[in-house]
Amino acid sequence: VQLLVELPRIGSTTIYGNLNKIILATKRWSLIDTRLYIKVILEHLQLKDLISTICSELISIYHCL
Repeated sequence: VQLLVELPRIGSTTIYGNLNKIILATKRWSLIDTRLYIKVILEHLQLKDLISTICSELISIYHCL
């Protein structure tokens, strides 16, 4: 629950989430910008005490218009 509260605070929109994955929408147009943005989000979340115990990694990036 704390993770879902933290994501909008740092500028992400949660599309879907369960115990195994979270799908986010960003306003980034290029895939390179999106990858860097997700990297920053993951680094930010690892600094949080309660969230730092969660294993997180980027699996896929999808581009839709």
